[in-house]
Amino acid sequence: MPLRFAALTFVLSLATGPIAVASIEMKFDEVGPNGGVSANLAFNGDSVAARIGQMFFHARNQSGAPVLDLIDGPDSDTALNDLVSFCIEPAQYVSGSWKTYSKTPVANAPDPFISGAPGGYHIGQHRASALDLLADNFWGRATGSNVVDAVAFQLSVWEIVHEGLSGSLSDPPLAGSWSVSDNQGTFFVSNDNPGSSLAGAIQTANDWLAEVSAFYDNDVNTTSSLSHNDQLSLVALTNPDWQDQIVQYHLPEPVSAVVWGGLMAFCVCRRQR
Repeated sequence: MPLRFAALTFVLSLATGPIAVASIEMKFDEVGPNGGVSANLAFNGDSVAARIGQMFFHARNQSGAPVLDLIDGPDSDTALNDLVSFCIEPAQYVSGSWKTYSKTPVANAPDPFISGAPGGYHIGQHRASALDLLADNFWGRATGSNVVDAVAFQLSVWEIVHEGLSGSLSDPPLAGSWSVSDNQGTFFVSNDNPGSSLAGAIQTANDWLAEVSAFYDNDVNTTSSLSHNDQLSLVALTNPDWQDQIVQYHLPEPVSAVVWGGLMAFCVCRRQR
């Protein structure tokens, strides 16, 4: 079905004068729930060992739009709050010391070079829209207490971002098919006999990805139960030297002009209804 590109904007400031840099300071805490699940991931023949699940960061000193909803940390220190995120680039690491991350439109977030994989890509509007749809429908389950759902969501994010990169470096099209099962495509979990939690997460990820794929399928006989929630969106938190993340946040009411360190309106794909 044809895509329409809806400009997504939100308020930073209507006042004159210097514009705050859209950033946030973060330091990594732990993977959850219960430490997540270990797995080996394959990218175009390269292998990355990962601990998969929700990413918990301490966060402070955020500025600029969007304003992220922070969760009070266990130490009840109002200057030290928690942020739950998911990784978009397993080629880099997280840091247990404070690092400054830029708030970046997901479409503009880089897909960093992994040995054996093509470099220079950005996530682009098509894949950003698919990530937004995934989050609109499954973020709540992914950020709950079920480790299978958390791991499934993370695997789905990586599959959408990294599978079958081709075409425009700034806006690669969606891959023709999605699966995180062993030896499926250019990104997958390289384990043909996973433990119970990982096996469940692989199956759940494939089920969710099939629903996302059906949403964008041009076949009139293909239906999807998913829908976009225009009150929610994603933002990428990026640092050139450390692992980039995505976070879901609530859009302000009313949605207005966007300024991200400067005026930068951007578009998000939506299926024409």
